[in-house]
Amino acid sequence: MQDESLLRWGVLAAALVGGIVLIAAAFASADDLSGRTWVAEELTIDGTTTEPLPGTVLSALFDNSSVSGIAGCNSYFAGFGTDGSEIRIGLTGSTKMLCAEPPGIMRQEAEYLRLLNLADEFEVDRESLTLLADGEAIIVFAEADVAEG
Repeated sequence: MQDESLLRWGVLAAALVGGIVLIAAAFASADDLSGRTWVAEELTIDGTTTEPLPGTVLSALFDNSSVSGIAGCNSYFAGFGTDGSEIRIGLTGSTKMLCAEPPGIMRQEAEYLRLLNLADEFEVDRESLTLLADGEAIIVFAEADVAEG
């Protein structure tokens, strides 16, 4: 009888801990983003998910109310704000270099910056960040130290 009671308490405790973890994930905040550099691993463009072109880096560093990074060829910057798990990234400014290699890099850069502006929600799960638009993942990032290691 005592073993059965302990088992019930163990199951209840596990359920409570799991619920707390889920609640914490649902209440993401800007603190979860700030001071961390993220490297894009997947982009979803027109319903098709793809990896960034080989040899390119798409990154995002969120700090206070600004985001900056590399968009493949150029550096970019924008303001951003959050409210719970909602996010708004403002219009991006960038350097104006033209890169020819690899083929398609400038199109990828334009799409990446467009997707950043479309994001309306975010999810942070340990070392990954997902930006969503209308409930669909549009950019999946890994934290830079994890992505490089």
